[in-house]
Amino acid sequence: MIYLYGFIPPDSETDGFHVLGSPGIGGTVSVTAFPGAKLIYSDCPDTDILPKRRFLLLHTKILEAFSAHFTVLPMRFGMIAESVDQIADMVSNQRDAISKQFTTLSGLVEFNLKIDFPHEATFLNQVAVNPSLRHEHQALKTLGPAGASRFADFGRRLGESVEQARAQAQDTLARYLEETLPGFVQKNAESPVQVINSDLLIERGTEDALAAKLNGLAKEIALAGEEEPTITLIGPEPPFSFVSLTFSIHEQAA
Repeated sequence: MIYLYGFIPPDSETDGFHVLGSPGIGGTVSVTAFPGAKLIYSDCPDTDILPKRRFLLLHTKILEAFSAHFTVLPMRFGMIAESVDQIADMVSNQRDAISKQFTTLSGLVEFNLKIDFPHEATFLNQVAVNPSLRHEHQALKTLGPAGASRFADFGRRLGESVEQARAQAQDTLARYLEETLPGFVQKNAESPVQVINSDLLIERGTEDALAAKLNGLAKEIALAGEEEPTITLIGPEPPFSFVSLTFSIHEQAA
C-alpha cells in the first residue's frame, strides 16, 4: 500500500529536494515519475490511517514544502492506493485533465487572506459617523437601570450598523480581488469586524505587494476610523481550493 500526497509536474527537478527521504505517513517521502506527472507518496504498510493531529499536520507540512517550490495538485488527507502502478493507470486515464490543472496553476500559489479591523474602534467609529446612533449614545449616558430597554435597542442598532458597514467594505475589497487575481474564494466572516476571509490564487512571490495594496485600500475604507486593519496572509499552501481532480481510490474514513 502507498499513502498519497499529490502530484507535481513531470519536469519538476526533485533530485536532492530536502523533503525526499524524510519521515512521512507510513514510510519516508518519495517521488516517482509517470508520463504527465510525478507522484508524491510514501510506503504505507498500515491500511488504517486515523486522522490524528500529528498525521494531519504532517500531511499538510509535506504538501506545503513542495508547494513552496513546485506546482502541486494536492490530495486530501487519508488517500491510499494498492501500488504505484495503480496510480500510473489512473494518471494515464486523466492525463489531459491533469495537464490542464498544471497549466492553470503554473507559477501560482494559494494563500489564505484575512483582513480584520480593531473591534472596539470599529464600533466606536459607527457611533461617530452615524448621527442617530451618536445622539442616542449621548442620551444613554444619563440613564440608569430604567433605560435597560433603550440600551438593548441601541446595541441592536449599533450591531446592524456595523454589519452593514462591514458588508460594504467586504464587497469593495472582494470586487478588487476578483478582478485582479487569478483565483478568489470568499469564506464566511469569523467575526463582526472581519471584512475578508478568503483563499487566493496569486503569482508566486507577489504576496508582499498584494498585502501593501490591500492595506492602502482598507485604510481608505476607514471602517475603524484612524485605526488600521490587520492583514494576515498565510501560505503558500496546497491549492485545495482551486484543484478539481477525482480518483476512484480508497479514502480512509474519518
